[in-house]
Amino acid sequence: MPEIIPFKGVAFDKAKVNVAKVVSPPYDIIPADLLESLYSRDEHNFVRLILGKINPDDNSNNNRYTRTRKLFDEWLSQGIFRQDKEPAFYIYEMEFLHNGDKKKVTGFIGLCTVEDYFTGSIKPHERTFRGPIEDRYKLIDATQSNLEPIYCIYSNKKISSLLSSGKRDNVFEFEYDGIRHRMIKVSDKKILSAITDEFSKTNLYIADGHHRYQTALEYSKFAREKNSSSGKLPSDYIMMLIADINDNSVLILPTHRIVRQLKIPFNSLLGRLSEYFIVEELGNFLGSAVSNLESYSDEHAFVMSLDGKFFLLRTKDNFLESGDNTKSKEWNSLDVSIFDNLIMKEVLGMHSHDDKDVLYSRDAKDAVRLAGKEGAAFLLNGTKLESVMKIADNKEAMPHKSTFFYPKPLSGLVVYKY
Repeated sequence: MPEIIPFKGVAFDKAKVNVAKVVSPPYDIIPADLLESLYSRDEHNFVRLILGKINPDDNSNNNRYTRTRKLFDEWLSQGIFRQDKEPAFYIYEMEFLHNGDKKKVTGFIGLCTVEDYFTGSIKPHERTFRGPIEDRYKLIDATQSNLEPIYCIYSNKKISSLLSSGKRDNVFEFEYDGIRHRMIKVSDKKILSAITDEFSKTNLYIADGHHRYQTALEYSKFAREKNSSSGKLPSDYIMMLIADINDNSVLILPTHRIVRQLKIPFNSLLGRLSEYFIVEELGNFLGSAVSNLESYSDEHAFVMSLDGKFFLLRTKDNFLESGDNTKSKEWNSLDVSIFDNLIMKEVLGMHSHDDKDVLYSRDAKDAVRLAGKEGAAFLLNGTKLESVMKIADNKEAMPHKSTFFYPKPLSGLVVYKY
């Protein structure tokens, strides 16, 4: 099982910066326009470390990674960053409204030993690609730090109870994009030790950060080869935000699909859909259509937007007959898998497609707009946490664009320096 330990975090000195202005979203969800906005927001915005700019004359001695190392060292020497003197766990709360309901995700940031996936105690659900790994590897090597935590989930009510006991020191509290963020430091040695012991029997599931985890694993192996020590090295650990799913506030939002051009007539499309789905016309009001879809969140249902009209699609009992026989029943029962297997392949005849054929949007209104008059939008419910955990337990990878965990933890609250 993973070893979870406290650490001496490096964080912004709130006497020198406005924390709400210097934090940023995670590096991999920052579009170009937001990147420029973050750069101009404050000279100490954390995005300058996690997404340094690339210059035309970059070389091996002067590039985005060497400049990040220099900037990081400057912020440390200037006192912009300060390191805690005692190890701690950092409780992180995100309080927000969702569909009118008040929710609060509570997790904590600590260090976790990196280990190969085959051990089975740290469970992924996504495939990784070399480009992002190589980028983050260079960043770790340059800064000798984990600048951003990966995001994991677990299920153990005793750990959450331990975190809420003992002395708690408030570190930060501020609002960012409609979400209330709060960080609390726990440094009571008895509580820290009890939490570490409890995690010796608790599995972890990666929510966000598969590429960063794989990067840390590869860097740990590299550092181990260079060091003859038999003890733990700083690079044998990765910084994690770990949240308990039992508070029912960790959400997975849906990512809707937009087929840009339909190649079959309207009546033929409805006929093909009726072979696999119970088809019900819903009218032309988006809000009502979405509400209908959400009422079937415990079934397998979709809403299709086609030329200004909405149709509810509910699977018939034969939906698994067209599944991928190399995958598990759990994998084939995911809504995103049903969309690929039934709608894309069986109904539309699109057995292979790429991002030119299918667009993705997390906003239902935007999805309908993108579909236009020649395409169709297919609205989905969010993937369930239990489904993600089952797929991870099966050592399978989720289909493309299956999960969007919400809310996203901010970057820049605390850093793990080797």
